[in-house]
Amino acid sequence: MNLALLQARMGSTRLPGKVLKEINGIPLIQILINRVSQAKCIDKIAVVTSTNVEDDELENYCIQNNILVFRGSDWDVLDRFYSAAKFFGAQEGGNIIRLTSDCPTHHGSTVDWVYEQFVKFGVDLFSNSNEDPIFLEDGFDVEVVKFYFKWRWPLR
Repeated sequence: MNLALLQARMGSTRLPGKVLKEINGIPLIQILINRVSQAKCIDKIAVVTSTNVEDDELENYCIQNNILVFRGSDWDVLDRFYSAAKFFGAQEGGNIIRLTSDCPTHHGSTVDWVYEQFVKFGVDLFSNSNEDPIFLEDGFDVEVVKFYFKWRWPLR
């Protein structure tokens, strides 16, 4: 299973509540979900947020709109993602596709390209955000990682 986890919080210091700010009447989180849902490689999409009280509104939006949502630690993002992956049924050796809600311009075709590279190279982690030379502007970062119940080191 390829599980896409969308990292989102309402507690931005620069623009509080930004994930529910609207463009043409549509919240940014919904725009992101609509765009990445076009990726052929994604089997399931979930919003992953914190247990902070300001994220109650985001959780409510997700529930009201039949969007999978998971809440975890604000400070331990790795644990939040790991716990969400387990909660949504990720299996040993499955794949997690990480996206951030800061980037509502993601598109399914970019997600599919990153996933194809991940498979092509047979690695445990592939990201388009650390390529040299940089070939995508900020806002199109996608990471795909192999899910393990216990992390192996070193990663291939």
